[in-house]
Amino acid sequence: MGMAGRRALVIGGGIAGPAAAIALARAGILPTVFEADADPESAGSLLLGVAPNGLRGLELLGVQGLDEAGHLSAGNHFVDVHGRHLGTIEAPARVIRRSELRRVLLRELDRRGIPVVPASRFDSVDDRGEAGVRAYFADGSSAVGDFLLGCDGLRSRVRRHVAPETPWPTFAGLVTVGGFADRVGRSYKTGMLEFTVVGTGTFIHYGTAGGEVMWAMSMVSADPWPSPRTDAGQEQVRRRLLTQLEHAPAHLRSVVDATDRLERLPLSVLEPVGTWHRRNVCLLGDAAHAMLPHAGQGASMAIEDAIVLGRCLRDAPTAPIGFAAYRAARAERVAHVHRLARRNRPRTPPPNAPARWMRDHIVPVAMKVGLRQMAAMYDYRIAWDEPSPGRDPLSTVF
Repeated sequence: MGMAGRRALVIGGGIAGPAAAIALARAGILPTVFEADADPESAGSLLLGVAPNGLRGLELLGVQGLDEAGHLSAGNHFVDVHGRHLGTIEAPARVIRRSELRRVLLRELDRRGIPVVPASRFDSVDDRGEAGVRAYFADGSSAVGDFLLGCDGLRSRVRRHVAPETPWPTFAGLVTVGGFADRVGRSYKTGMLEFTVVGTGTFIHYGTAGGEVMWAMSMVSADPWPSPRTDAGQEQVRRRLLTQLEHAPAHLRSVVDATDRLERLPLSVLEPVGTWHRRNVCLLGDAAHAMLPHAGQGASMAIEDAIVLGRCLRDAPTAPIGFAAYRAARAERVAHVHRLARRNRPRTPPPNAPARWMRDHIVPVAMKVGLRQMAAMYDYRIAWDEPSPGRDPLSTVF
């Protein structure tokens, strides 16, 4: 029983793809990763927090090099725009650039001898049932395997094959802007991720021992903001962000001023796809259930997906049976975290003083409830050595 010795085509070299390849290799399956970027390690990115459940997943997979990448955070500390304490959750996480985490995972693939084929932009797949699959790429090349995994993110082309009825992701009315500042003139090091509620958004920052401040602000917006790829775009984004921060603490505006280059990410929403798999093709991570970043779980959900799928395929006689077990094991937890991320999203402030007064007095109470839910969510664990059930017995641990 099991899929040991079978060949897997993994589409996408971000986080879900490499994590899935490592889990498959642990199950005795032979993966090859296909990545659209010609130089996967060169991609820039915003700040990313790998939550405790994601860190446990990477440890279970045996990923090396993470301790030397990014910075350890003791937890999350929340304050309002006046500096008033709203809540703290002690939950060790790793604060890292997304590109740096990707680099760690790709080097782990190299260490294990798992092939990565760059500049391979997926185009389509021919699913031949018991005869396996053939993937076609934009450059005219193709590859054959026993099954294919779509780990190609929010705008997944593999999803078009698995669930063609799924609507294309839509703008969520939220924009994240961020960067990395190293000339801020004061120490921001507290050992924790700092969250400041400002107007229609939340400003997140982490001060490193070396003096760098890693930061991002997610906020409500009616439009996706200008692209910062040009000098003029950079200036437009900077002015607009500083306007948003007009009533914020001065040290937050100083962080923006000290940032040479700003990154901007319009946030899109994709409801969890009803269909995660079709015959010999299956979706993981954002390709199946892209969520807003306001639960801090995007990367960790992808890592969990990878481990659960690897375990299910290890124990299944065929890929479709393994895919069905994976979907059953993950659906409830993914839906819960998706709802939590939506609930935590920034919102337009109340329109008048009485409503704002009520909000300011309700938020601390609601925050305590939310923090308890977050702590429970972080406690999720996966036992690799246990047989994979049709439904993960720990999927109710949120």
